[in-house]
Amino acid sequence: MTFVVTIWSENAGELRGLHTWVIKEPLIRGRARIVAVEPDGDRLGPVADSLQVALGSGDAVAALAGMVVNWLGTRPEEVTVRLTRGDREIEVSAKGVKSLTSDGVPELTTRLAEVLDGDNRQ
Repeated sequence: MTFVVTIWSENAGELRGLHTWVIKEPLIRGRARIVAVEPDGDRLGPVADSLQVALGSGDAVAALAGMVVNWLGTRPEEVTVRLTRGDREIEVSAKGVKSLTSDGVPELTTRLAEVLDGDNRQ
């Protein structure tokens, strides 16, 4: 399964920050890459556009969901992450994660994994 992760933030470096964060997870390491696009306007060089993650089902998908939720909880400013797999898509924001109770974080992580893994969950 291939997942596309996009980020909306005032800080252009957030996508690279998430990439650095998720590749610390052994189940994801070597399976995530930044996808760059040609710049428009006055920018020079390619611009990081999205993160592409190729994973199997189950534990690796749950690990990705957990890493995204944990990373969002550390963001000092508002960041929104969209995770897409085929026609499945879900968005989560730093503001939303920070507003969760201690029980809400694992619930959100489970929900993300369920949406992303879909029919492959056991």
